[in-house]
Amino acid sequence: MIIVWVLLAILGLLLLLLCIPVVAQIDFLDVFSIRVRYGLVHLKLLPAKEKTPKQKKAAEEKKAKKEARKKRRELKKGKKAKELPQKGTAKKNFFETVGIAVDLAAEGKGFLGCMLRHAYFYQMRLEVTVATEDAATTAITYGKMNGWVYSLYALAKNFLKIGTCQIRVGMDFLHSDTTICFHTKMRVIPLVALGAALKAGLGFLKRQMAREAEENHSKTEKPKVVQ
Repeated sequence: MIIVWVLLAILGLLLLLLCIPVVAQIDFLDVFSIRVRYGLVHLKLLPAKEKTPKQKKAAEEKKAKKEARKKRRELKKGKKAKELPQKGTAKKNFFETVGIAVDLAAEGKGFLGCMLRHAYFYQMRLEVTVATEDAATTAITYGKMNGWVYSLYALAKNFLKIGTCQIRVGMDFLHSDTTICFHTKMRVIPLVALGAALKAGLGFLKRQMAREAEENHSKTEKPKVVQ
């Protein structure tokens, strides 16, 4: 009975952890910056931290050792030169790879759509300052930029859950470079992401099994003899 209670407590803890939202902060000002927060854990994904010369040297040494181990394994197995695959085998492998890519794209599209439908964007802020070398061109570009920005925002509202949003499009006649500043936060529940991933994975396996069954059926099917 104690084991049952322990298992229930572990499952409850896992469910609680999966219900804690993951918050991603996305910023753009010359470069993209992405920070992820899960509870008390903070991670910086972009921009990637530059490696020190010592770290670069260690990575190169690790790569060289890995290649040396691979060559030794090939020599032990007597595979000094790889044999070219047969024509029929190469054709079969090509079609198998294409089939896998098509199935992955189909299920990945569904996974991405599910994630975007359940993601919540808030504290969104977009500031565009239009600037060119000519005042007339700046005014014309400013009018076009207003149309583009608000049209994209209206389109995004149809597909995404967007909370507070501040949009500002301005002009600068003193400079010649247009600047774009973007900031938003995105909240996703891990339980939803896990469910979407499981659904996509099961769908991919189902597609692969159906494709394999169809290939086996075509192999075992006897050709009809025309009398």
